[in-house]
Amino acid sequence: MTIDCDNLDARELGTMGIPARFDLCNIEGFEDTTGTMHPAEDVREKISALGFPIEDAVKDKSSIRLKIDKMFTRLLTGFPGNNNFILTVTENNGLSTTKTLKYYVPAN
Repeated sequence: MTIDCDNLDARELGTMGIPARFDLCNIEGFEDTTGTMHPAEDVREKISALGFPIEDAVKDKSSIRLKIDKMFTRLLTGFPGNNNFILTVTENNGLSTTKTLKYYVPAN
């Protein structure tokens, strides 16, 4: 997944402990733009807290359900504008498709 938002960039996401790009099947640690290391365990916790299913909840599944209302409200509070969540799904046989979920947050 890639998070591409008008007012929530990789630097800002990094300070939240969330990488701007991550694999829901294989959550890894990362170094943010300030040089702070975020271990995989912490990243798993942050992404799970947003409501994203991860790792065994998505691996080898024929479908998954994303509950976007809670995850977007938690992540995007205070970040008005256009927000794109670019999902690339790859089947076990190697076929891939990419879709973009767009979510607009109005300015207060």
